[in-house]
Amino acid sequence: MHRRSLRIALIIVLLVASYAVIGFFVTPGIVKSKAIEMLSQYTGQRVAIHEVKINPFALSVTIRGFSVPDSSGARCLGFEEMYLNFKASSLVRRAYTFGEFRVTKPFVRFAIRKGGQANLSELMPRTQPPDTIKSTPKRELPRLILENLAIEKGQAVFEDDNRAVPFVAQFDSLGFSLRDFTTLPRKEGLYEFEASTNHGEVMHWRGNVAVSPLRSAGHLALSGIEAHTLWSYVQDRLKFDVPSGKIGLSADYVVDYSSDSLAYQVHNGEFSLSDLTIADKASRSTPFQMGSFDIKNVDVDPQHRLVQIGLIHSEKCAVQTTVDSLGNTSLADLLTLKGAETTPAAPTDSTAPWVVDIQRIEVKDYSAHITDLSTDPSANWVIEPIALTVDSVSIGRPSQVALSLQAGINHSGNVTLAGTLGLNPITADLTLSAETIPLADCQPYLSRYAKLDLKSGTLSSSGQIHYLRRDTVNVIDFTGDVSSASLRTIDRVAQQDFLRWSKLELKQVDYHSEPPSLHIREIALQSPYVRYAIAADRSTNLQSIMTAPADSDTVQTQPSTSVTVGSVQVSNGSLNFTDLTLTPGFTISIESLNGAIKGLSSEQLARADVALQGKVDKYAPVEIEGQVNPLSGEAFTDITMKFHGIELTTFTPYAGKYAGYRIDKGKLSLDLHYKLSKSSLDATNHVVMDQLTLGERVDGPDVTKLPVRLAIALLKDRHGVIDLDIPVSGDLNDPKFKVMPLIVKILLNLATKAVTAPFALIGSLFGGGEDLSSVNFLPGVDSLDATQLPKLASVAKALTERPQLLLDIRGTASDSADRRAIAVSSILKQVRGEETSVEEKPLSVLEQSKVKALYVDRFKMSPDSLIAPLDSSGKKRDKQEYKLAVTIAALQRIIAEYDVPEDNLRDLARRRASAIKGYLIHQGSIEDARLMLQDVEIKAQAQDGRISLPLVLNAR
Repeated sequence: MHRRSLRIALIIVLLVASYAVIGFFVTPGIVKSKAIEMLSQYTGQRVAIHEVKINPFALSVTIRGFSVPDSSGARCLGFEEMYLNFKASSLVRRAYTFGEFRVTKPFVRFAIRKGGQANLSELMPRTQPPDTIKSTPKRELPRLILENLAIEKGQAVFEDDNRAVPFVAQFDSLGFSLRDFTTLPRKEGLYEFEASTNHGEVMHWRGNVAVSPLRSAGHLALSGIEAHTLWSYVQDRLKFDVPSGKIGLSADYVVDYSSDSLAYQVHNGEFSLSDLTIADKASRSTPFQMGSFDIKNVDVDPQHRLVQIGLIHSEKCAVQTTVDSLGNTSLADLLTLKGAETTPAAPTDSTAPWVVDIQRIEVKDYSAHITDLSTDPSANWVIEPIALTVDSVSIGRPSQVALSLQAGINHSGNVTLAGTLGLNPITADLTLSAETIPLADCQPYLSRYAKLDLKSGTLSSSGQIHYLRRDTVNVIDFTGDVSSASLRTIDRVAQQDFLRWSKLELKQVDYHSEPPSLHIREIALQSPYVRYAIAADRSTNLQSIMTAPADSDTVQTQPSTSVTVGSVQVSNGSLNFTDLTLTPGFTISIESLNGAIKGLSSEQLARADVALQGKVDKYAPVEIEGQVNPLSGEAFTDITMKFHGIELTTFTPYAGKYAGYRIDKGKLSLDLHYKLSKSSLDATNHVVMDQLTLGERVDGPDVTKLPVRLAIALLKDRHGVIDLDIPVSGDLNDPKFKVMPLIVKILLNLATKAVTAPFALIGSLFGGGEDLSSVNFLPGVDSLDATQLPKLASVAKALTERPQLLLDIRGTASDSADRRAIAVSSILKQVRGEETSVEEKPLSVLEQSKVKALYVDRFKMSPDSLIAPLDSSGKKRDKQEYKLAVTIAALQRIIAEYDVPEDNLRDLARRRASAIKGYLIHQGSIEDARLMLQDVEIKAQAQDGRISLPLVLNAR
């Protein structure tokens, strides 16, 4: 018994040893040679295998150094090592069971030759002609279980020489692993395939397969597929990386190749994409992240070229992109395939287009961060959250979809669009609701055109939008309301408010783009404010804030838009005017401006009624009434503006700069009426200044040389009022016609005339002739002539009406005319005993004797030598005539050489001035303090036989 056991053990040892020797040493060589022979014959190429190892105890096979070339001799297929482990449990399971199948460094080179032939097709065995192929009965799939499958460090090379420029792409470090691969049927005719990778990727298939003819129906599901894995195969053509993302796919399908064409259908298809991240290879930024994207209930019917989708749902997607000046986005550029710009367009498919029907699209919790690089600085927009629903979408045929979109704008605004959207052609009928869109975020766009800072403000709107593409024209209609709240802009140059309002409402806006028209029922402005300023360099703030437009050689002519505005309502408005050319600066404001402008229209014959009321500097009332037509091509204005009781001290900067005096007090009232038809202006300016009182003197380069106090005193009546009417008319098309400079010129001319010819002004105001500047006296006479009394009456009246005026009276005498008159009066008084002239009464014989005696007494000679006894003809003169002629000659010489003391002339001049003063005091009731007697002048010249006493007006 012991011998027998020993013999059996020895036999077993021998058998095991034989099995081991054959398995380890004999079989590998045989397998290697046979494999090389069969594969070389099968492929038509010389196949190389470096080594074959067999472990008969582990039931495993290891093949190293496998390589297959193509017809060019280059390596085509191969691997460094393949390991296959067969399990004995296959007998129990009744299925080919492999514990592990591993391929290390597999290699494949797929090359397309010139002419389109592929190198891999050269490795396929020759087949029999189609008519000799016998039909193969349907066979079931082999019963197979593969517990672990792994492909490690694979490499794939794709070459395409059938192109103008040869193309080569190489994929390295390819890897793939599966676990628990099986084809065991769960019931008759039904097979199931399930595999998973080390990364948790799972593929599951359940269904049936017929090989001849090829037909399959079943359910295929992929889950947990790494998006990075798919990306790795095509990364060389992509500008982006996919560091994360999982893909799921499932569908019921039917594939039938029983006829000469392939027929297939897909039902209950679903696609899911989760946690997707797209990264920029260059910057490593992540401009696109998506939480989830799901497509459900997908049916594909190729026979009717129809795809039906029940639902597309996506959540939590974040997009970051930039936009350049041409409208190109960085994200779109990132997603563009390398070389796609040069890819020729695909030929047009002449068959019927596919139709895609989508029951519903849902987008939730999306966000977009957009940086607009076309502005300086760049504009940043954060649009979140975004929610979108679209129902009944059809792509490929005319359809109407129901749309609902909600989006937040920069954390404060909200936009909602709801309505219908037409596809093919594109139309839209939408309800718009926009609330509190932040205008301050539009600052970079405003900076293109103006040096203004948008500090605050919101924009809101609600209404209906209709869009239609008509031929090549976009037709847009809008009906609704637009409003803006809390707007505030700062003049960046002056660092002061430029424009602001608490609220602006455009009510019932009706806009049509074809033909262009705009109707607004009402514009309501609450607490509007605008500032207009003149800087120290005489530029205006409107000029300084505007940015020069870019040069453009193309001028686009836009069709004129018909505009009508029912009314403009202004509530608590204010206007500010500042002039910094003055020192100190001048500022005036109109506040509490209320009223309306009704009936604005671009129609030529339309007239808008204006009725506004306000206050200047809080207290002085302002009224603006009339009709205007600012929107018409031919301007029309018939407007009256009344300003009452403006404090004149407000204008002290102007008075100091130009008049040389500050204003101590006074009120200004204006009644302005401007009528403009086309380019013809006809205006009246009624200016009233009450109690204008000048203050201290101010020096400056622009101060007028005119006596300002006198001008004011001449224009101011006894009630302290200056009342002026200044008419202006002309053609606005005339470049030399400027309204305000013309008014200033008229005022200056009036003041100049007042001070250079004050009595002419008084004469025109109070009568008495043109020349009231002097009073005339006969030579030697100090009493007022009756012809001069009307003049003095006018002067007295003017002084009464102009209480600020003073009158300077300078007594005058002529050292020729008055001296002679005094001499005549004095000599005749000695001769006649009374003051008379020779012409008034002939000399008597006695008076002639007195004259002769005076002559002899003075000159110590007879006056007979003064007259020749013969006349010019040589005839002796008549005795009496001769005697009278001698007497008159003697009298004239006595008068000519009579000594009149200068004091007599000064006394005469003083008496004349006193006569004028006495008349004005007693007859004119003028205060003595207003009449000033100046030092006398005795060198005056007589004109027309009279001596003039000048009157000079002055002011207190």
